[in-house]
Amino acid sequence: MAAAEKPGEFETRLNVTYATHDSVALAGDLYLPKGQGPFPALVAVHGGGWVQGARGQFQHWGKYLAARGVALFAVSYRFATAKQKTFPHAIQDVLASIQFVRGHAKSWNIAPDRIGVFGHSAGGNIGALA
Repeated sequence: MAAAEKPGEFETRLNVTYATHDSVALAGDLYLPKGQGPFPALVAVHGGGWVQGARGQFQHWGKYLAARGVALFAVSYRFATAKQKTFPHAIQDVLASIQFVRGHAKSWNIAPDRIGVFGHSAGGNIGALA
């Protein structure tokens, strides 16, 4: 591995509340590079058919990317349930998480104009809709 490719240090902050919607506290896990920035960031949205899943699906990606200079905020969102119609709640939750990251960009050494979103399965769908 070349010196420029050597992974760097990063910080992990678990269970960071980014919003409260309908009395539900929404949280994410932040993987934040250390060093000279500002760094680009990704909001990661887990899969699970809109009805299940956990942000922990991105724990390895978070560590990998943060060690290479890309912050990752893996978020939870409100699930769809049989008892109530929840569309577009998950999309609103992801939009709130993006706004939260942008609002903390300066203190977290993140470039506010370099924030992306991606996801796995249903999370990819929700991220694209956001």
